[in-house]
Amino acid sequence: MAGHIRSKVLRVILSTSLGALLLLSAISMVCIFNMRSKALNDSYQLGARAAQNSQAPIDEIPDPARRMEQDILSLEETAGAALNRTILTITLILAALIIAAALITILVAIRLSDSFTAPIVALSADAELNVATRIQAGMLPCIFPPFPDREEFDIYARMLPAKEVGGDFYDFFFTAPDKLMLIIADVSGKGMPAALFMVIARTLIKDHARMGLSLDEVFNTVNRQLCENNDKNLFVTVFACILDLTTGVLTFANAGHNKPLIARAEGDYDFLELKRGLPLGVVEADPYEAVELTLNEGDRLYLYTDGVNEAMDKGGEQFGNERFLETANQYKALLPKEFDEAIRRTLTDFVNGAEQSDDITTLALIFNKKKID
Repeated sequence: MAGHIRSKVLRVILSTSLGALLLLSAISMVCIFNMRSKALNDSYQLGARAAQNSQAPIDEIPDPARRMEQDILSLEETAGAALNRTILTITLILAALIIAAALITILVAIRLSDSFTAPIVALSADAELNVATRIQAGMLPCIFPPFPDREEFDIYARMLPAKEVGGDFYDFFFTAPDKLMLIIADVSGKGMPAALFMVIARTLIKDHARMGLSLDEVFNTVNRQLCENNDKNLFVTVFACILDLTTGVLTFANAGHNKPLIARAEGDYDFLELKRGLPLGVVEADPYEAVELTLNEGDRLYLYTDGVNEAMDKGGEQFGNERFLETANQYKALLPKEFDEAIRRTLTDFVNGAEQSDDITTLALIFNKKKID
């Protein structure tokens, strides 16, 4: 792409320069032709005047007059020869100048093409990343509340990538009329490769879950598929759960992800005890098993990626699990959106302007009540 832009810029510059040089040559030749014509015309008029000054026939012209005529003709020949030499000299000089100008133009064009195409290529790359960012953001649910007619729960989620595109993702959707699935995940690495792997993992998980597979079947199937042709050795940590809105039963499985926070009714948040397991895409096996617990009205979940608890300030100190848990309990009475915003404000104050080193993705949920048929 850079070569194509460079050659295009170079062609434009060279075409313009050569056109200008040809115009200069044409103007120069016209000037030379006019000079020669004027000199010959002057010589002709000089000879004509000399002839007109004599009223006698040629044979009767005295010797002094004949000698004058011969001198005039000799002068005309000498002037013509001198003019020819001058024209030749000027032509050679102009030719040398044109060649030199052409060489300089080519060199300058090459240098300028690099200078001009570098920002053009950078601008193109930035534009592509901006498009990728918008595409990625558009893939994740971003309208809240997402299901205004469902009163059984309240939910809010957000992803803030560390770069233009990130490897984190979240999702929530219904696998059945009364079964809500929640997913949060973190792909290894950053940038475009992680973002592409994220899209693949999210699509596979969502498609298999909507096919009616159990949660452990979804994890084991997707794991095998991600291990196939994984030349970059990428992997993804995932926590996923399915909440039955009629019973409150929460079925969950974990693939190497951080322990979610859970709070019972009016109680404090604490880390949900579960097996950490292996990330998806590491080992082509079926090691994942789903676990169940029951949520009661008022219970809360907070899912997150390690961009939260591992965020660092300028001195390299991490936000940490203890500070994270204290902050969550400080704002536990807030609704999901306000709760998440409070966590993020505290995190921003802690890092105090330090560069974000990892994607920050969160999902908060309150189970309001069981659905009554």
